[in-house]
Amino acid sequence: MLEIQLGNRVKELRVEAGLSQQQLSDKTTIVREQISKIENGQCNCTLDTIEKLAGALKVNPKEFFDLPFIKSVAIDFKASKLRPVVKWAGGKTQILEKITALMPNEYHNYFEPFIGGGALLFSLAPEHATINDFNEELVEVYRCLQNQKDYFRFVELLKQHEQNHNENYYMQIRSMDREESFKMLPPYVRAARMLYLNKACFNGLYRVNSKGFFNVPSGKKIKVVAFDRENLEAIHAYFASSDITIKHGDFQLSVEGAKAGDFVYFDPPYDVYKTDGFTAYTGGWVWAQ
Repeated sequence: MLEIQLGNRVKELRVEAGLSQQQLSDKTTIVREQISKIENGQCNCTLDTIEKLAGALKVNPKEFFDLPFIKSVAIDFKASKLRPVVKWAGGKTQILEKITALMPNEYHNYFEPFIGGGALLFSLAPEHATINDFNEELVEVYRCLQNQKDYFRFVELLKQHEQNHNENYYMQIRSMDREESFKMLPPYVRAARMLYLNKACFNGLYRVNSKGFFNVPSGKKIKVVAFDRENLEAIHAYFASSDITIKHGDFQLSVEGAKAGDFVYFDPPYDVYKTDGFTAYTGGWVWAQ
């Protein structure tokens, strides 16, 4: 559906500009046959292709996404039953009914200082929310889902990860955080890596070693599905059309703006102090004496 509507939009803008397919090809260096396939909805457009088309047609790239399909997703995202995009330790999907039964019927702003997989947030889809997590890689995923420009690059990279997946590739992507330049990579690169590793690693576990490097072994999967396109589109539409503040840092600071009438959902990591249980959510916790 999206490819067909995008193709129709490209053709509409080309005709408005008074250009033939060959003339558009000459201006973009995209072969005419490829332009024909795009207009007939027979192939996906990469961001590079969209930028070339936008430049030749003298329009803003967002003009290509003013489509009924995307608009309908934006309108119906609540009906889509949004679901978490990552598997996260302590996820609450299976007990949502018990949690919502204890909530107030009405509240102003929603706060979740330990967002994790965000099962409750996505089930409620509040119009005004502040979410936070100490895990920077996870926060980058949510920021890419909110930022339109980064979102499309994020999705393109997820597709590449799916296509390239094998054991050696997994290890190469896993080792990226060992490089000094890792923190300087664009958000969508780090976010796509994080989501791919979450889907390809053993049991969807997030764990880092003492140096902060992701060290979960491969899940030994022949094929990896890094994302559910329909769910990702719906979440992107939800974030883009709502007042969602995304923070990374101290949970106490993330709720400083909470006032009477707001709802704060505290779902902290499990108390595993002096136990042999799972303790590797994220570093940074200090126990008060």
